[in-house]
Amino acid sequence: MREVSASRDLSVSNSVWALCRREFACWNSLRQASSSLPP
Repeated sequence: MREVSASRDLSVSNSVWALCRREFACWNSLRQASSSLPP
């Protein structure tokens, strides 16, 4: 029972981590695009 719960927690944290990484990459590219624009 605990093993199932542990694996579920792991998958949840993995999906959250993937989401955060995607969010960070999106913000990073957005910031780079805005900084490359002329003032």
